Amino acid sequence: MTAESLPPVVTTPARSNSGLAIASLVLGILSFCGSGLPYVNYCLILVLLAGIVTGILGLKSSKKGMAIAGLVLSILSICGVVASIIFWTGVGNTLLQDPTQWQDFLNQLNY
Repeated sequence: MTAESLPPVVTTPARSNSGLAIASLVLGILSFCGSGLPYVNYCLILVLLAGIVTGILGLKSSKKGMAIAGLVLSILSICGVVASIIFWTGVGNTLLQDPTQWQDFLNQLNY
């Protein structure tokens, strides 16, 4: 039997998790961009957790760089969300202690 008489070998490519890497990057960008917004940051906790999970699962894909970028952005978003919650809670508590400070606060924002 010669090599010419053998049927060709058909191989199927291994299934890639590149969709998870792309999803991780998109979720990381969304959570990073909205992490400083008051009240939105509470909703983004679920988004950034999903970004971390898809980033970890996407590390096994062919688009490993996208998964790492999404993972890094999601982790940075945790810091942004925590800082934003602390900041806006402090602003709210300060303004609630003395209601006349609302006008001073709005004047500083040129509102």
